[in-house]
Amino acid sequence: MFITKYLSVRLFVGFIIGFGTDRLFTELTGHMEETNYVMRRVNVSHIASEHHGIRKVITSNFPNNSETVTSVAYTRVDAEVPNEEINAQMGNPISLDIKDAKTENPADRNSRPVPSPEKFGQNIAKKHELMFPYDKYTRFGLEWKGVLEEYEYVYSHLKIEEKKSSVPFILGKEKFWMSSTDKSRAYFYENEQHFKKGDHIHVVVETYDKYDNRRNKGGDMFQAVMSNTQLLKSTAGRVYDYGNGTYSIYFYAAWSGDAYISVYLLFTRELILHFNNQRLKEQRVPWTGHFGDGVKTETTACSLLREGVWADKCTYGNENSLGGTVFICDKPKSFSCQQLVNATSGIAVLVQVAEQEKQNIAYLFKGKEQTRLTCTPLAIKIADSSFKLPSLPPCGPDLPIPIYDGYWSDNKTYVSLVCKSQQWTPVQIRKCLSNVAIRLCGDSTIGQIRQRLDWVHNHTDIITGNGFFSVGPRPVYFWNFTFESEFLDNITKENCASKKYVVMMNIMFHYASWSLRSYIDRLFVTKFAVQRFLKRCPTAVVIFKSAHARDNVNELQSLHSSNWVFYDMDRMIRSVFSGIGVHFLGVWDMCLSHFSKPDVHMSQYVIEQEIQLMFSYICPELVEG
Repeated sequence: MFITKYLSVRLFVGFIIGFGTDRLFTELTGHMEETNYVMRRVNVSHIASEHHGIRKVITSNFPNNSETVTSVAYTRVDAEVPNEEINAQMGNPISLDIKDAKTENPADRNSRPVPSPEKFGQNIAKKHELMFPYDKYTRFGLEWKGVLEEYEYVYSHLKIEEKKSSVPFILGKEKFWMSSTDKSRAYFYENEQHFKKGDHIHVVVETYDKYDNRRNKGGDMFQAVMSNTQLLKSTAGRVYDYGNGTYSIYFYAAWSGDAYISVYLLFTRELILHFNNQRLKEQRVPWTGHFGDGVKTETTACSLLREGVWADKCTYGNENSLGGTVFICDKPKSFSCQQLVNATSGIAVLVQVAEQEKQNIAYLFKGKEQTRLTCTPLAIKIADSSFKLPSLPPCGPDLPIPIYDGYWSDNKTYVSLVCKSQQWTPVQIRKCLSNVAIRLCGDSTIGQIRQRLDWVHNHTDIITGNGFFSVGPRPVYFWNFTFESEFLDNITKENCASKKYVVMMNIMFHYASWSLRSYIDRLFVTKFAVQRFLKRCPTAVVIFKSAHARDNVNELQSLHSSNWVFYDMDRMIRSVFSGIGVHFLGVWDMCLSHFSKPDVHMSQYVIEQEIQLMFSYICPELVEG
C-alpha cells in the first residue's frame, strides 16, 4: 500500500526502512476514507534491450531524447475495479516503466537482477482489501505492514533460487559489515562514455562492505552532484534504491564541457534503522519548565508525550494544534500549574542526549562510511548540441516530482525542471505582489525569506509567526505564541475578500527530536486547519517549503539533527498534505547542488532563487515563455 499510495520517482525511492509510517497515518485518521491510487504515465517511448540487470527509465517527457524519465501522476480510484477496467477508464495507464537493459558489467554484475519496480505494488491494496479485511476493524498496531511492504518490494528485486543442498543450513560469511565508501563501486550504465547536452546520464552504484562482500540490502542514503566549478554549473542526481544493494543515479546534462560526478554515502542502512528506532520513543528529549510569579522561580522536568499515562502532573494540551500530544511537567512545590512561564530544551540538551545514544552505537560511525565514494568523482565530457528545455506545467499544487528537479546555470541562477518558472524583474514582481498579503509561519529559514522579501524586493505586507514547540536556543513562552493552526484560523474570510493571501509554512528543522507519532499528529491537525482556511479563502495560495540538507558536521549532530530525518519529514508532509490544493516548494536538490557550503541558513544566492521560484507559484499566469 505504501508504494501504490506514495511512490514517486524521488530521492531514495521513498523507501521506508523498517517502520511503515503510513500505518501511523491511517491509524491517526482512521475515520478518513481509504482510497487507492494507480500511477499514470504518458508519452512513453521504449528503446531498450532485454537483460537481467539494471533497469532503464524511459519516457518522452524530455523531447530531445529517447531515453528520458517519466513524471508520475496519481489517479484516485474510489472503487475496487479490475485492472482491465482501470486501464480502460484511464486510457491504458501504466506505472513507471523501467525496462530490462543489457549491462556490460565486470565481476559478474548480472547475477544481481533488478526487476522493474512496477511489478511490486500493483494492486496490493486490492489484495489486502479482499484477503485481510481485519485492518478495517482497527488501524492500531499495524506497523508490521510497513515491514511487509518493504520486504515484498525488496524480494521483487532479488534473484531467488531453489536450494539444492540436502542439509538444513549452508555456511555463510564470517564477516559482513556496512556499506563501505572505499569498496563500493560506481560506473556509467552500459559503460556509456559519450554524452551530449540534453542527454540523461545514468550512473550505477553497487555497494560492498569493507571485507569486499557484496551488500544485498538497500536503504543506504546516497546523494550525488554533477558539477563544473570553472563554469559554475551543477545539478543534483536522483537516486533510485532497488533494495538489494544496487542503486541507479540519474543526471540531466544541462551544459556542454567537462563534468564531474561525486557520489556521497551520507548514512548507512544500519544508522538509519537506529534513527528510526529512536523516533519511535516517547519523551526522548527532556524539557525544563520554568514556573514563577515575577519574584520567585522554580524549575521542574517536562516532556512532550503522545502515548502514555500519568498521575499528579501538570499537563498542557491543544487538540486544535497538537492533536493528542500534551506537554507534561512534574508539579512544582511552590506554584500552581497555571504559573508555568516558559520551557526550554536547547542545543546542549540535544548534544547530551546524542552522547548517551552514541555510547551504544559507536561502531556505526567507524571507518569511512559517511564520505564520498573513493571511486568518484567520475569525469565526463559533454558534447554541445542544440536542444530545448522540456515543456513544463505551470507551477501549482500537487505537481509530480520529475527525475530531475533542476540545475544551476551559474552560481546565481537556478533553472527549475519541476514547473514553468523564470527570473522575475522588479516590474514583474511589483505586478505579482501588488495586492498580495504574505503570511509566513515557521523557523529561521522562513525568516530568511521574509528578510529578503522586505529588504530586497520591498514587499512589506508580511506577518511572520513561529510554530512551537521547537527545540532550539529560544525559550517557549507559554501564553503568548501561536501554533500553525491558530495562525491560519486567525485569517478571516473578510481578510481574504480584500487581498490575495499567500501562506508559506515549514515544520521541520526544530522537530527532529519529536516522536514520530507526535510529529505526524501535528501534521494532520495542521492539515485540517489548511482545509478550513482554503474553504474560507479559496483564492489563497498555501505553500510548504521543504527542508534541505544541512551541515551534519559531526557524529552528535548527525544523531540529533540528521539529514535523513529532515528528508523523511518532507516525505511525510507531501503524503499528508497532498490532494488538498497545497503547493510544495521543493528546495532540497537546489540547495544540495549549489557551490556554497550546506548549512541550515543557505547563502543569499540560494534564498533568492527560492523566492524567484516562489513568485512562479504565486503568479503562474505571469510567467513568460
